[in-house]
Amino acid sequence: MNGNAKISSVMSSKLLSVAPTDDASDAYNLMDSAGVKHLPVLQDGELVGILSRSDFTSNNVIDIETRRTSFSNRKVRELMVDHPATITSDETLEDAREVMEEAGIHCLPVMQGSQLIGMITSSDFFKEGELRPDQELLEPSNRDAESI
Repeated sequence: MNGNAKISSVMSSKLLSVAPTDDASDAYNLMDSAGVKHLPVLQDGELVGILSRSDFTSNNVIDIETRRTSFSNRKVRELMVDHPATITSDETLEDAREVMEEAGIHCLPVMQGSQLIGMITSSDFFKEGELRPDQELLEPSNRDAESI
């Protein structure tokens, strides 16, 4: 598959989600049991944020059990990223790659109007043969060096 492939051809459309008022530890357990790294955060059916596994690890909690219990009194809204970057299903893999690289992120909610219809992650690029496992999605840019 090439970079001109539409997002709709590779996005995950069966999504789990959480609410901003959910317990962070429950969200972590959901990620763990489902084997996912990112969860869209929905409020009244609208996307309000993204919760990623890295939102837990960025708090310097290394041990998995400690991580689960250390967030037992916190809500998803305290950890999530508000107003995440998004993409539409008719955009291309190359468009998604550019957005992810510019924003330094590894997942994008796929929107149709104001409705969340899917997710695309950096792992999807590996699945579709866009990147080799030894190649990074977020490669350093040479643009600054070339303009000097």
